Amino acid sequence: MKKKRPKLYQEFERGTIEKTALDEPENRRWTIGSEFKVEKPSGAYYQFIYGSLAFEKHILADLQNLLKAEGRVVSLYSLMSMKDGDLIGVMQPKRGRPITRNVDKLYISLQKALKAKEITFL
Repeated sequence: MKKKRPKLYQEFERGTIEKTALDEPENRRWTIGSEFKVEKPSGAYYQFIYGSLAFEKHILADLQNLLKAEGRVVSLYSLMSMKDGDLIGVMQPKRGRPITRNVDKLYISLQKALKAKEITFL
């Protein structure tokens, strides 16, 4: 009797692929090289823009230094998908100058920062 071949990846069969966050129309615009402008913070400090992803090492001085990023044009360098479904964009300044002495990249929670109007598309 001939054995049937097992289906290794059943979730990738036709018609069973679930939509991901990248399939939504608002997220399709987020491509590498997209340009954004950093706007005013939604509170006293930026809530969804970070200087690093080491959250346990963030101090108040780092949050104050990020205020210098207001009005800067940044471009999307890479995208990271977190376990909780959040999409983090790694941004670099357009002209190559670092934001501050210690911060040369910004990590931005794209969906939340757009809703809070901390960043806008250019």
